[in-house]
Amino acid sequence: MQWLRLHAAELEPLGREAGRIAAHVLIGMVLGALISLRDAVPMQKYLPLAKALAGRTARLGQAFRSVVFEQVKIAALNALFAWAYLEVVLPLAGVHLPLRKTMVALTFVTGLIPVAGKLISNTIIIVLSLGSSVDVALASFLFLVVIHKLEYFLNTRSGHRSVPARGKYCLPCYSWKQHPALPGS
Repeated sequence: MQWLRLHAAELEPLGREAGRIAAHVLIGMVLGALISLRDAVPMQKYLPLAKALAGRTARLGQAFRSVVFEQVKIAALNALFAWAYLEVVLPLAGVHLPLRKTMVALTFVTGLIPVAGKLISNTIIIVLSLGSSVDVALASFLFLVVIHKLEYFLNTRSGHRSVPARGKYCLPCYSWKQHPALPGS
């Protein structure tokens, strides 16, 4: 608490910027939800400009719907894996971290934010694991890396119909990502 009081002036712009970004994300999500859930009006009633805008809005709504519902599935899967690790695997190993249920809930909620949400939840899990021991933190880190890589394969099979990929195609992508000196990367 003392550190927060000493550095409050430095943290104020960070909080303001985080609030601004959160407001933009919230406004974008509300607009996307409104567009994706609106009733379609027959295109014959529109003039050319209105018809073009309606067509683009319909495509935006469809894209938003598919991305949001896919993100909810991914967040639920992440929360399920976090629950299994925090509530089953670690207790079987004799490790009882504090705030386990809160971490599972945060994993789901932050998982709704693409990329950044996973980083936030993983950081929280590793920091709380570090409070137990360095070994538990390393085990948590390894678990999270394995789960992240497993999701590459699960996501290609779940709902990405616009990307006709199979899990076997993710392995070369993973290799190239890890070893950029390989030919073709």
